[in-house]
Amino acid sequence: MSTERVRVALRARPLLSRDIGEDIIRCDNKSSSVELSNHGECFYYDHVFGPETKQSVVFNTCVSPILESWIEGYNGCILAYGQTGSGKTYTMIGDEGGKGTEKSGIIPAVAEKLFIIIQKEQQQFAILMGQDCESQFQVRVSFVEVYKDDVYELLGQKEKSTLALREQSGKVFVSGAVERIVNSTRDVKKAIQDGTNKRVTGQTSVHEYSSRSHACFTIVLEHRWCNNKHDANNKNMNKKVSSLTFVDLAGSEQSSANQGINGVRFSEGVSINMGLLALGNVIESLSQNKSNASHVPYRDSTLTRLLQNSLGGNSKTLMITCVSPGAGDKEQTLSTLKYASNTRSIKNAPKTTITQVEREYDPDRDDIADPDDQTNRRSIWIDTSKNGEIFARTLGNPSLPLILLVHGSGPTNSSTYWNSLIFELFARTAGTGEAYYYVAIDCPGYGRSIGDRQTIRSYPGDLLKDIIHSLGKERAHCLIGSSQGSASVFNATLEYPNITDYLVVVDPVAHDTQRFVRVTQPTLLMFDIDDDGHPVKIGRRMKSYLPCNVYHEFSSKKDPFWPSDHYAVEILKLFSVYKSNKMIRELEAIIPRLATGMLGWADYAGYGEPIKEFSVGALRPLNNKDEKTVTFAPKSNLSKSACYRAEACMNTGRIYYVHVDTGERVGKLPQGAVCEQQSLTTQSHRIIQVDSDLFLSEDVEMNENDLMDIESEEERQSREHAETKCCMCQDLLWLPVRLPECRHVMCYDCYLRSNKYQPACCVCDSPVKNCSKLVVDELHQIIIIQNNPDLAIERPQRINHLNLARNKYTRFILEYGNTATPARGGAFAVKAFARVLNEERGKIGKNNIISQVHFDINPEYPKSAVKVLQSPFELERTMAEKFPCNMTVVWNKSLHWPPLEIPYTIQHEQKQFIRKIIVLVGEEVKKSKTNEKKKIIVYKPTPFTEVYLT
Repeated sequence: MSTERVRVALRARPLLSRDIGEDIIRCDNKSSSVELSNHGECFYYDHVFGPETKQSVVFNTCVSPILESWIEGYNGCILAYGQTGSGKTYTMIGDEGGKGTEKSGIIPAVAEKLFIIIQKEQQQFAILMGQDCESQFQVRVSFVEVYKDDVYELLGQKEKSTLALREQSGKVFVSGAVERIVNSTRDVKKAIQDGTNKRVTGQTSVHEYSSRSHACFTIVLEHRWCNNKHDANNKNMNKKVSSLTFVDLAGSEQSSANQGINGVRFSEGVSINMGLLALGNVIESLSQNKSNASHVPYRDSTLTRLLQNSLGGNSKTLMITCVSPGAGDKEQTLSTLKYASNTRSIKNAPKTTITQVEREYDPDRDDIADPDDQTNRRSIWIDTSKNGEIFARTLGNPSLPLILLVHGSGPTNSSTYWNSLIFELFARTAGTGEAYYYVAIDCPGYGRSIGDRQTIRSYPGDLLKDIIHSLGKERAHCLIGSSQGSASVFNATLEYPNITDYLVVVDPVAHDTQRFVRVTQPTLLMFDIDDDGHPVKIGRRMKSYLPCNVYHEFSSKKDPFWPSDHYAVEILKLFSVYKSNKMIRELEAIIPRLATGMLGWADYAGYGEPIKEFSVGALRPLNNKDEKTVTFAPKSNLSKSACYRAEACMNTGRIYYVHVDTGERVGKLPQGAVCEQQSLTTQSHRIIQVDSDLFLSEDVEMNENDLMDIESEEERQSREHAETKCCMCQDLLWLPVRLPECRHVMCYDCYLRSNKYQPACCVCDSPVKNCSKLVVDELHQIIIIQNNPDLAIERPQRINHLNLARNKYTRFILEYGNTATPARGGAFAVKAFARVLNEERGKIGKNNIISQVHFDINPEYPKSAVKVLQSPFELERTMAEKFPCNMTVVWNKSLHWPPLEIPYTIQHEQKQFIRKIIVLVGEEVKKSKTNEKKKIIVYKPTPFTEVYLT
């Protein structure tokens, strides 16, 4: 496998008024060397930039090659390292920590060039390959920070919360990080600004906006292409995914430099230095470049685990080292120079991977232009004040009373679900005095609307109210919901009783229906008794609680045409029978941005740009009046030796240039050369989107296996036997047991405390088959003992000591999980449960140990927990998708134990999904009655399956 050295650039900022002493740094750009005054040693790097160097020079010299390799399909990483105030954030983002606009940093420059390059390749690929081929790009960004060794999300709409690191097949990733689709440089800058505003900064003695966390901004580029001519069934396509990560490390600092700063800043500085120390140990270990080097300590900190792929892994990496020139910073500067010098010895193994995947069904595929001007069917983007842009399909005059339709939660659901119903309603009211304005939304995370799917479930009232007000209405005439959408419109009405005049639901999904006694609006209920995925018993419960309702149930087996014959009729009958006595108050109509046809919409919101489409992030030129022709210079203007011919390669999805005489093939057109080909058409704007099924809105997460290294069995065994620490307790391995699926290794004691009880790795949560049959790797043990001879005596003694300590606790096993049975309509009938399995030590009486279990099926939504007060402690639901179901176990009052909360998400992949916890209770807890007032203990599944009730 080919390797490539990590490249290092050094940048010295100008001397500032706050610096102590004179300028002590001497930069030689020609020899790429740096020397300190009164210090004999000279340091050499790949690039050296003095104080006068502009941002554009740094980009063109060392960042541009990383950018070009990234677009070819290689992973890339650019790290900014240096002490506090040395110019790292300025280099990466720009002035004022990204708040300024005058001098853009590396990330905005990368984004600017990226969209130019992929647009050009898009056009050339289409011309060279013809109409039988499709090629599209999608760009996504994520932004996280490491603060005090915890990872926090910076792009989420909610308050910051900690995220977990996961590892799969050797690749470390942040589980749950938001990926935002971006379509322009402006979108990237907006994401940077949003994240920077949330990032932890603080005033120190060095400067006012000191970064107090390590920030990682990642741009994921996914390219999909296919040849429809050769694939008659139009099922397969090629996919290439590569990521470019920008790491703005918090600056190293001395505690003496922050005298007078409060304890928070001091503790932050300690945490920063600990992370950088761990990073230095990783660099030191990797720079040894010896086959018998000690195990690389990636797991010593969250920062080093996050950078595991970029240092010694599958990435082309550049470190930009920033230094301060003042004599007062000489000690820190010298340390930084040595740090960067060691980094040059690290070798990575970058690799590009192309996979073939199956095209999925696009819920928007039947979204066609409307030939009938009278119906005025069109697509719009609703500019909401709190939830961003919501895509919707509309019909009718916006000044008319609003009927808002909300779809369910199935994987292919979108606003197209309501197409036939809306047209039927329109046809029956056309020319009458009872016409309406119909708006069917794509809920956030569904169809074309970007966002978190949990929004419509957790905040239905806030979301629907925001949409209604953004459409210029004070309230809706009617809210119509299907499946999960029916639960949303009910919950929204309970939150905001004046949000609508009527309610209509066509499938029974709702929870705690006894709450509906507070719904005063006339409500139409229509349910299919043969739909097992939406059990009619829930609809009958609704009927019993709703004060004013019209109820219908039918059999789709006996009368399959009942919905098309009756849905529209019954809705209009509801309006006629229960005429609202309240005046519908409307605000001045705000007509959103419109365009003709279901596929077009315009954005003239003061930016001077023509059409801007936000379908799913695919980039492709449109044909409209803004096109202009770009013709390459004629061949006669240059010598024949400077002429190239463009070619498109279906295997790699790239454009190559072939010399017309020599046949030399290059990936980039040489400077001054001319491409001999037909004219290309482009547009004056940068953002180009189309309706396509190469990218689906539901398919925006990167497959973690796409970019894995492929190594031989011998290489893998050699690499694994170099590991000396347990992945769980981080102690030296004793009797190592390796999990065959994820390849994590643990000592035998950790195995007994974890995988003996549950079939999943407690490091990455990957499933483990036959965990009770795992055996000790004897060859690995021999290698470890040879290097650590005292281990054979010390480790068994320590294990015995730990076991004696654990035996002082009452110990029993708590089992939790769910069963899942496929139901009609792609849904699953699930049953979540929690129960005491058996006792390992102590007498507690397992039959009455649990008093009640609270199943919180939507933790973000207030008062959503369902209490089960008697055995068996189970909760049954039928849902189309996975959903959160946190469990809180409340023990028998006589035990005086604090409740235990178990974060959980319902699983569908297996018929029965089970996890186990070893619960340990000390004598002091059992005897004390004061523990009743203790807060709930939250169980964290990693790193052990044990939880102590203290």
